[in-house]
Amino acid sequence: MQERVVRKILFRYRHYRYVYGIRRVVVLRRLEGFFAEQVNRLPLWFVAAWVMGAAFYFTLSVEPAGARLGLGVVVGSTIIAACWYGAPTLRSLWTFVGTLWLGASIGVLLASVHVSIHQQTRGFVLTEESGVVNFQAQVVSVNAHRGGWRFLLKDVVVWQKNKEPMPLIDTAMSGGDSLLSVPSPYVRLSMRGLMDTSVYQPGQKITGRGRFYPPSPPVYPGGYDFSRRAWFHGISAFGYSLGAVNVSAQDDEVDAGAWLVRLRQGIERNIATHISGEEGRVATALLVGQRGRLSDNVWRIMRTSGLAHLLALSGLHMGLVAGFMFFLFWRLLSLSRMALDYNIRKAAALAAMLASLFYLLLTGGSLPTVRAFVMVAFVLLAIILDRRPFSLFVVAWAAAGIVLFDPYAVVDVSFQMSFAAVVALAAFYEHVSTNRALDEPTKNTGYTTSLWQTKTKKVGLYMGGVAMTTLVASMATMPFISYHFQQVAPYGLLANMVAVPLTALWIMPSGILAMVASAVGLEGIFFEGMAIGIALLLDWASFIAALPSAYRSHSAYPTGALACFVMAGLWLCLWQRGRIAVAAVLCGVAVVIIESTPQPDIFIHRDGSMVAVRDASQPERWLFSSQHDRWYSRQWLQSVGGVKQSSWDEATATSGLTCDGVACLYDRRGLRVSFVFEPSAFVEDCSYADLVVVMGAWVVPPFCAARVISREELRKQGAASVSLAGGEDGLVIHYVADFVGSRPWSSF
Repeated sequence: MQERVVRKILFRYRHYRYVYGIRRVVVLRRLEGFFAEQVNRLPLWFVAAWVMGAAFYFTLSVEPAGARLGLGVVVGSTIIAACWYGAPTLRSLWTFVGTLWLGASIGVLLASVHVSIHQQTRGFVLTEESGVVNFQAQVVSVNAHRGGWRFLLKDVVVWQKNKEPMPLIDTAMSGGDSLLSVPSPYVRLSMRGLMDTSVYQPGQKITGRGRFYPPSPPVYPGGYDFSRRAWFHGISAFGYSLGAVNVSAQDDEVDAGAWLVRLRQGIERNIATHISGEEGRVATALLVGQRGRLSDNVWRIMRTSGLAHLLALSGLHMGLVAGFMFFLFWRLLSLSRMALDYNIRKAAALAAMLASLFYLLLTGGSLPTVRAFVMVAFVLLAIILDRRPFSLFVVAWAAAGIVLFDPYAVVDVSFQMSFAAVVALAAFYEHVSTNRALDEPTKNTGYTTSLWQTKTKKVGLYMGGVAMTTLVASMATMPFISYHFQQVAPYGLLANMVAVPLTALWIMPSGILAMVASAVGLEGIFFEGMAIGIALLLDWASFIAALPSAYRSHSAYPTGALACFVMAGLWLCLWQRGRIAVAAVLCGVAVVIIESTPQPDIFIHRDGSMVAVRDASQPERWLFSSQHDRWYSRQWLQSVGGVKQSSWDEATATSGLTCDGVACLYDRRGLRVSFVFEPSAFVEDCSYADLVVVMGAWVVPPFCAARVISREELRKQGAASVSLAGGEDGLVIHYVADFVGSRPWSSF
């Protein structure tokens, strides 16, 4: 009996093992075939991993060790080599994993090398404010900015009253006599009050009176790092002038590029002569990149309607200039004898590339415009080399070239939005062209269409193409707009469906023709046409901005959620089968991360002088302490999607905030936070508060039953945010230093 039971068990075991083995082989073969289909896409995934690796480097809190980076490259190379030469099971899967690992490791390694090189050539950074000083400096560049001027200066010399001028040197090295801590390679100075465009030019020596201060760290934990941007752009100090800035001399050494400045200023004056009002300022922004004179109302309606990207020179404008000049030269050359002997398409691409380079120099050569030019240049180069111009591979090599020479570009919003839109559009039209080729009819039906039907069909296809292009680009850039600006324009698709064709087919061509015709004095008619187009654009933006719920804001969300959205987008664009399910899962993970992240209820300034708390009865309303900075308050409100702002004096009985002469008590979700102004209230509030925030410049006693945030801690750790009803004790406290970490550009 026992022997029969044992035999029966063994039989079933062998049967199940056999069946399991067959199923395992089938699953492995399907999995192998699933990844084998992506072999031709490995270069795209390699570049994507490279870019993601460079982005991951900037999220680290400490500098990665060189040995670990080298080990990552070796491991990735070993996996790929073992798969190709050893041919193990799931060869395609492990090759794909090895490619991603190798690309990410190279991205982190190259970013680390770039930062190390930059650190060796980088000047010191200002550490404390200078106070009011007299200064003299040389102008590197100057641009109009929001009702004033913004200078980039070098060779800054400062002095106080009754003291000798001195260059900017380290305070500690000079025994406290110097005014600033570093001889900065570049200093950015702001001045209010616009004057004629010819007053200030690069190379001038200027003098004035003003204040200088160090680059600002993030104003709240997880916020935008202004000091990191300044570090990579070579700016070691910021300042603002008190009164007018006087021109003392002109340096003849920089006259080599002065003709571009004079040309830009001449175009500005020419535009102002033919186009007045807001239309003229918008035309100046589009043609020469000077956006500083745009009014707040224009910015408001363009931002609310989702059309602000039209005012920022980026890939769209560079593509419009290159595309218009390409077709213009192509048509002109087709009328000459060159069309019989030469490939005029390649000649037109070369001419368009030179025209794009001139547009880049004319607009000042900002980093977003440079990256846009690189992307356009790769497309035109593909035409010259008889390659497919609108291809994911062309976009991938353009991204790889930019990240190779400037890894910091990956954290810039213009880079992210430009490549997100281009990758999505290239993948979409690649998919459409493939399906169209498969569905192409093979037989002639004999049905002939009239000229009217043909034209109507072309117009319908164009409008459909514009709608789909706008939809795809809007969906691709939405996560980045939401992450960086905490806002969503619900009618952005509708607004762009009219504004983008209007800009591409009317406004920009009119402006380009006006600049070309200005050589013979016939620019007036083209500028007039451009003014009409801009007026229509502004009217359309105003109409969209006036619609109900045209602007929606929300709280900032973690970088991990954005990474999930990016990976979902890459999977949709680069993968060839089963893309929707995986992308949906990644988007679901991003939503879970966003929903599970506690939102801040309190913001504390880095010197403890300014505090904001969320109204307990109206979550969208924030109460600010009596001493607060408007710029900080705007940044804090934007990060939480707040729309209302009041002072502590306006707190009601349901706000959760009560104040007396020495302290304020904030009660929310069963937790108490005390903001103490005087030492006499500290001991008492320690006995019943869960958190005590010291807002005075006095020595804090060492013993307190509650958690304490002092000014000394804020100076060491940066600004703080507090979330209530979270964590072990109900409090989640974050400092700026927790996110910035110990990096070369960090002051913590």
